[in-house]
Amino acid sequence: MGASLQRWLLVLLGVLAGAAFLRVLPGGPGLGLLLLGIALLLILGQGWARRCLYVRFLADAPASVLDADASLRPHDKILVRATGVFSVDGAEAAWTDLIAYYRTFATREHAIMARRTPSRFLGCGERDPETLGMWYLFITPATLKRVTPGQLYFGRQPRPALRLDYRRRTLKGKVKPAAAYLSFDSDADRERVWADLRTC
Repeated sequence: MGASLQRWLLVLLGVLAGAAFLRVLPGGPGLGLLLLGIALLLILGQGWARRCLYVRFLADAPASVLDADASLRPHDKILVRATGVFSVDGAEAAWTDLIAYYRTFATREHAIMARRTPSRFLGCGERDPETLGMWYLFITPATLKRVTPGQLYFGRQPRPALRLDYRRRTLKGKVKPAAAYLSFDSDADRERVWADLRTC
């Protein structure tokens, strides 16, 4: 019905809390307060997770040597998993852990081309079909402020990753600080992208 699973869970907790306050459920007002407390924790937790883009990033100690000749050619692409604010056709949205390709054009503009694919959660929740397809994030040398290597936690196992701090222009034309995360299958891929970003 177009509502998120969390919204359905909050509605269920609200209905159960109301039933407890009306003593339809055993436990009475005490149970009702507990259920409302759980709902509040879910709301606060969701807000905190959204601000962190649902990932945890731990910076590594900086490497002492990077291959100065490792910049990518315009036709090179490296498979990554990307997290950040993407845009397409006048729309923008924050997405987490999308399969993507990283590439650099001859102008040294960096592109992260991500694909949002169909998926289901517990057989009932699924992604909004209108958000499926390709999403893009472009970073120019002038907007890139810092690149930090580290480990990205999303799921059980950490992955080698880079945090890209940059300035992005919103759809309303405002410039604001932002962060994007690229995680990799191997340290070697991370080193190639990191060296390429440092040759801006």
